Amino acid sequence: MSDAHDHEPQSFISKYIFSYDHKMIGKQYLILAMLMAVVAGLLAMLIRLQLGWPGTQWPILGTLMPVGMASGVMTPEFYISLFTMHGTIMVFFVLSLAPVSGFGNLLILQTAQIRQYFVVPGVVGALQRGVQGVVVEIEFVEILQPRQ
Repeated sequence: MSDAHDHEPQSFISKYIFSYDHKMIGKQYLILAMLMAVVAGLLAMLIRLQLGWPGTQWPILGTLMPVGMASGVMTPEFYISLFTMHGTIMVFFVLSLAPVSGFGNLLILQTAQIRQYFVVPGVVGALQRGVQGVVVEIEFVEILQPRQ
C-alpha cells in the first residue's frame, strides 16, 4: 500500500481550529450554528419570560443585566433589543449558516469524490485536475457502472 495519503501529526489548534479540510470546516460551521441556536434560545426564553409574567421583578436577572432590567423589571427597550438580537442570530447564524455552509462543506464536496468509484462524464477539467479555488460546473450526469 502506498504512503501517499499519510500525513504528519497535527496539533489540536492546526487540526481543529485552522483546518483546510472541508469536512472539519463543515463541522465548525455546524458547531457554531448549534452554539448560536442555544444563545438565540436563551434570548427567546427571556422574551417568553416577559410575555408570561409582564412587570414581574426578577432580582437575579436584574443583577446580571442591570441596564436592561433595572430593579429586576424588563424595560421596553430591552425587550425590543432582545427580540431583534434573537431574530438576527436565528436568521444569519442558524437558518443560513447551518444548511448552506455547514452541510455544504460537509456533504456536497464529498460528492466530488464519487469519481474515485464511478465513471462520471461531464465534469469540467478543473475538478479532474484537482485545481483548488476554481468554480466547478457539473452537467447532468449519469452514474454508470463502477470502475474495474
